[in-house]
Parts: sequence; C-alpha cells; structure tokens
Amino acid sequence: MSYDKFGNIQYQGRADFQVKVRGNRVELNEIESVLRKHEQINEALIIFSENDQSALLTAYIELKKRKDVSKLDVRTYLKSLLPDYMIPNNICFVEKFHYTDNGKIDRTAIPNIVHSVDTNTHMAAFNNTRQKLIAEIWQQVLGHRNFSPQDDFFLVGGNSLLLVQIYAKLKSELNIKFPILELFKYSTIEDIDSFLSKL
Repeated sequence: MSYDKFGNIQYQGRADFQVKVRGNRVELNEIESVLRKHEQINEALIIFSENDQSALLTAYIELKKRKDVSKLDVRTYLKSLLPDYMIPNNICFVEKFHYTDNGKIDRTAIPNIVHSVDTNTHMAAFNNTRQKLIAEIWQQVLGHRNFSPQDDFFLVGGNSLLLVQIYAKLKSELNIKFPILELFKYSTIEDIDSFLSKL
C-alpha cells in the first residue's frame, strides 16, 4: 500500500488475481508472464473460474503467427517451467485482444474473439452416442468443451484427481464396472469407447 501525490491510498500488487488451485496459492500473472516469454506468443490472459467439481484455469493466448503453435505445444512448454497445478485446464487462441481505455485487456470482449476452432464442440466428429457421452462427462468435470475423439485426457487439463470423477460418472451413466487403472491406459475418448465396447 502507498499514497499518491494527492494523499489517496494506492494498493500495490494483484491480490485479486491470487487464487487457490488444489490447495495451492497461484498468482495468475505468474502464468501469464511465463506464457509471454514464449517466442511465438504475443499476449496472454489467465482466467480463473470454479464449478461444482474443481477450480479451473483457462489461458487465452494471442499468437504472433496462428499456425506456428498448437495447444499441445503450449501445454508442453508450460509443463517444463511450472508445477502441474499451475497448468491451465483449457487453452484458447484468440485473434487479437481488445483493450480498455486504461490499456488493460478487456475481459468482457473475450467471448467474441476466441478462435472458432476453440468454440467448436466437435460433436459431429464423434462416431457414436457413447463417445458423445464421454465428451459430455469430460465437459462437466473439466469445465470446457473443446474435445475431439483423439484428445488425450491428460493433455486437455485432466489429472489423476479429476480422473476419479470421470471414472465415477462413467460407471454411473453406463452402469458398468471396470478398474480405474484402465482410464490411465486408455486416455482418449476414442480409446475409452473402444475399451468399453468390449466389456
């Protein structure tokens, strides 16, 4: 805390961007800073949200060249520099950030600038109703819906704790029993579906 020349109190730092994820305190600007150091990332914003299942981090990224970096590239880069609990659950590419009059990223404009590939649910790509059900369960637990049949659970924001929730929902929705370890072995929607079809 400090005072300006008029005697008004000024608060330093970004306490409003300190959040807790899986019991760990996370500074959102720390993740943003790491992302900005990537040679192909122009700007980044991390949004924190919560649902009934867990705390979620979403990275919105403006690239210097759209085709040069994939979500997997970004996630691999972050994993080399940050602990697991600081890795965003979801990564969305934006065309170009909008800014407010005071030079800050306009968060209210985010829904309108997310790249179309990130808002596509890919539901048409699923081969059957079971794959769609698995995708819907992932959506409930992970808090976003950017999945294709070949997406790996652990590369779209999943972890072992969230996998337990996926396991419980699959058993309940499909009324089947199988060892949870199978979900570590079969971690894409396509592979899970193939495995479940043999039960």
